[in-house]
Amino acid sequence: MSENIEHPADAGLGIVYSGRVPLEWTVSTGNMSIKTLVENEKCLRTILALSEYPAEPSEELAAMERKVDITLEMVAELLRSSLDIPAYAVVDMGAREFAWSSPEPLPSPGEKVDVAVYLHDLYPRPLRLKGTVKSAQEGRCVVSMNEQSEEVQHLIEKFIFLHHRRQVHQQRRT
Repeated sequence: MSENIEHPADAGLGIVYSGRVPLEWTVSTGNMSIKTLVENEKCLRTILALSEYPAEPSEELAAMERKVDITLEMVAELLRSSLDIPAYAVVDMGAREFAWSSPEPLPSPGEKVDVAVYLHDLYPRPLRLKGTVKSAQEGRCVVSMNEQSEEVQHLIEKFIFLHHRRQVHQQRRT
């Protein structure tokens, strides 16, 4: 689901994960539960595991990986067809802020929001973020993320770093 997206960078986001992914938001109804924090940690660990690739796999390992990838894609397609996946939005996720663009109405600055974002097309489970809207103008909303555990925060930073490293590597190859 990750793509190179052209959009204005928000000050303060730093190194970001950028992509066009399913996203939904609601006005926050309270604090993040321990269950959600545990689910977020599991979600991020799974996404990171799905994103790992050996530097130079042997021919046998590469053939096996292709078969596993095909199987995962088919299972993910079955799951997606049975789930109510939200509409896609262009997103930027920094270590402490999350931004998205949408033609739909956005929350107001200062409002507390819950955001569910699906970061990997082979794992149709959302990362659930909670934060406060910093700005919402011209179809773009920026949220300061809060209420993440230290471990989830660490995994978010690792996800962003790995995404950024792959992007730099791809740009150097082309």
